Amino acid sequence: MSDKQVTVVTPCYNHGLFLDQAIESVLGQIYEDFDYILVDDGSTDNSHNIMLKYAAQDTRITIIKMPKQPNWCYPLNVGIKLMTTPFWVWAPADDILHKDLLLRKLDVAQKNQQAVIYSDSTHVDKNGKIIKHSQTTITSNEQLYADIWQTTELFGFTGIWIPKAVFNIVGMFPEHIQYSGDFWWLIRATQNRINFIRIAEELFCKRFHRGQLSQRIKLVIKQHVKDIRCELDEYGRGFKVL
Repeated sequence: MSDKQVTVVTPCYNHGLFLDQAIESVLGQIYEDFDYILVDDGSTDNSHNIMLKYAAQDTRITIIKMPKQPNWCYPLNVGIKLMTTPFWVWAPADDILHKDLLLRKLDVAQKNQQAVIYSDSTHVDKNGKIIKHSQTTITSNEQLYADIWQTTELFGFTGIWIPKAVFNIVGMFPEHIQYSGDFWWLIRATQNRINFIRIAEELFCKRFHRGQLSQRIKLVIKQHVKDIRCELDEYGRGFKVL
């Protein structure tokens, strides 16, 4: 059993163009005592070789190689199943964590052991140029619980800090959902009245690029979000689909 506090997971499918930066942003964290799981979701580019390069240099890294999965929830869930720490963080293969993200969130988690912790972000393009600064307007859990039925733009899941105890309540990410599984999970967490805490700092860079799935199939994702709300509305506790 590991005595480390957090497991960071990076699933990757053909993100070799950005993977070096993503991995280095995790390995360069001020808080260094973590497990790092890299999941190769059947990549056909140089992603796996990049993973091997870093694993040879850093013993914190474990590589899991899988055949291509039906959706990205499968590799994420592998990272959850393998965690031996009380906390879990998602570091996408095309985004960049600020060097103090783990330290800041661990500090908050010390007094909030069962809270999901998120932060503001900076949006960048494929070259890392700043597009905009993104700050959530959520001011309370009750507002989040209500607004989830009206918008998907509450906060980004990059760098999301989720306690293992919360996964035990809400479950893992939904493998039956083709797209927007993070949104499905967020609704289920709000329905279980999970505590969410915002750090009002831009602790990660969210990259927007042409190869990004969410940019390529926006209309399909929009329909999936509608379907997710309909599926989960039966579990709702006072909030209705608008």
